Amino acid sequence: MQGMKLPALLLLLGLAAPLWAAPPEKPVVLNGRSTLRSGTVLREKREVLVTNGTVTVQGAEKQVIGMRWMQRHTLVRRLQGNSAEEVEVRDHAVEEAQFPAGGAPPESAIQRGPLMSKKLLARRLTSGWDFRLAQGKPTAEETDAMLKLSFFSAILEIIPAALGTQSHRPGESWKPDLPMPRGKANGVAIFKDVEVGFGSIEERPDGPHAHVFISGSFTMQRPLGYLATAQATFGIALTRRLGDQVDVETTIKGTFKDEYPVRLEGGGSGSIAHDFPYVVTRSIEIER
Repeated sequence: MQGMKLPALLLLLGLAAPLWAAPPEKPVVLNGRSTLRSGTVLREKREVLVTNGTVTVQGAEKQVIGMRWMQRHTLVRRLQGNSAEEVEVRDHAVEEAQFPAGGAPPESAIQRGPLMSKKLLARRLTSGWDFRLAQGKPTAEETDAMLKLSFFSAILEIIPAALGTQSHRPGESWKPDLPMPRGKANGVAIFKDVEVGFGSIEERPDGPHAHVFISGSFTMQRPLGYLATAQATFGIALTRRLGDQVDVETTIKGTFKDEYPVRLEGGGSGSIAHDFPYVVTRSIEIER
């Protein structure tokens, strides 16, 4: 390049720069068709933790109580097609501790949950999943625990709905067009202000994984069968293996609030309201 003037050299380098730069990543479908076959066994670990929630009891007087609440499950799930599963509950632990609002929580007192070692049948519904005992009639405690499993599964339906079926590149963000339920929507989460951000693709030994963040809020009438109105915010940090669409790691943070009427001891009516900042952790791996 002897004799080439500086402006000409800079022009040449400027034209060549795009050839040297890394090409933009190809768009991928984040919510494609799963390759998991019927009979595949998944091991799912999940925990819902509220460390410093409050319960407000409104009657003749107002009482505010601090609350720590936890539900932990290890579920071994055998897939039966796309709409049914056989579920073995390998671990179910619960905790519910009350303490003076603003005070120090007591020491942890985790107890065995009512679904420990139970076998369940799960069936996909229009929104979420229904869980039932594989054998026998459930106790009131078992029924309540299965309702909580169904509630959590219904909330997770926002993930495929938000990701959609269109392809996206890392760095993109979008607001999904979510369908609204028709008719009565008791027990159905109504999502709003949902936004999705596609962070990056990470190469791991078992293939590419997408890092995605989903935020928004939802309301629900009669959650868990209660005559209540619930509202919640959420931020979901999701790692999805693209080869089989398994969400290997999920963390959800937000706040859950509800309020429902009650009959008070000694007569009269009042209300109970929950204000629960929560953290959910969830992992899934293929057992066989």
